[in-house]
Amino acid sequence: MQLLFTLVLLVSSTRAWWDLGHMLVAEIAHQQLTANETALVNDVLSDWSTDFPGASDLVSIAVWPDMIKCRSVSPFCRKPRPDALEFASNWHFDDQPYNPDNLTLTDIETQMWQGQPSASWLLTDAMGTFGESQTRFGFNLMLRFLVHILGDIHQPLHVVSGYFNDKRFGHLPRGDRGGNLIIVDTDAGFTNLHAFWDGAAGLYAEGNWPLDPTQQAQLRSNATALMAEYPKDSTAFNGRYMHGADVAHCWDPPPGVPFPDDCGGTFLQWVNDSYTLAEFTAYGPGVANGTKLSQSYVAAAQETSKSQITLAGYRLADVLKQVVPKLAALKPLARRQAALAPTREEALMIQVESLTRQVEQLKAQLATRNEGT
Repeated sequence: MQLLFTLVLLVSSTRAWWDLGHMLVAEIAHQQLTANETALVNDVLSDWSTDFPGASDLVSIAVWPDMIKCRSVSPFCRKPRPDALEFASNWHFDDQPYNPDNLTLTDIETQMWQGQPSASWLLTDAMGTFGESQTRFGFNLMLRFLVHILGDIHQPLHVVSGYFNDKRFGHLPRGDRGGNLIIVDTDAGFTNLHAFWDGAAGLYAEGNWPLDPTQQAQLRSNATALMAEYPKDSTAFNGRYMHGADVAHCWDPPPGVPFPDDCGGTFLQWVNDSYTLAEFTAYGPGVANGTKLSQSYVAAAQETSKSQITLAGYRLADVLKQVVPKLAALKPLARRQAALAPTREEALMIQVESLTRQVEQLKAQLATRNEGT
């Protein structure tokens, strides 16, 4: 099935900070949740709606971790006062080494890729927060990162750094930064391999944020089409989708262990799933540094991107369903309680209306008695 995203601008020469793939992941998850589950998630996210208008619900927060990095206003960063927060940039990827030429790597390159800071570390830490935090702030912050980063680890070039010294990819002894240093020529306008995969191999051109109502409707339609093409039992997942079983016990300590693992092992398995796709598809036949991608490579990348976006959406929904009961236990925001409470003038008017109704009732009773005498 060929999906068309007619709602966005063509890719510009300056790449946007985010792509529609993240919002597709979030929209697929959204369509898996009940209305009550979605309402609980959105209630917490709406706490920051003043500072982040248009990025305070389950779907729109998918762009938030990229949006906060903006340093100036642009068509892709329309917020009047950019936040310029780049402290979390390294949480967006795992640099697991792919080293087919057997280059000599440092201990940091081979052993530290899954530690702090990394995508798998962030996801595990987020689950730790959900398991222990009792604050709306903690849930709000980590939900915003979880939705985005979980999508990131399903993009194969977000979980790998390739080390090469060969004719196909050139001399990259310190890594290719997830394909950012591999120059390619594409019909869609992408100029490096990482950007090509971030843009779902050209399926979803990058557009302006926030989406207007027409664009939002197209997003929902595309998410529905992806789920129809890749149902939960799709052979494209090769048995990798566990229907929520792999996140059902994130906060239960394993036998003989005093603390839960916050699903750290599960997230690493998902990272390894994507790493395999990087090894055999992203770095597979049809791509070479400084050349145009082959048609067969583009087709394989598009198929992989669609199935990975859908799989990420299913997995995100499974995680959120575990988090929702803990959201329900949070205290309402104080200012929201205050907003619901009547002002002094409103309270007085309510009393006046109540007294007026009582007077009218007494008059009616008195009139009835007079008629009976």
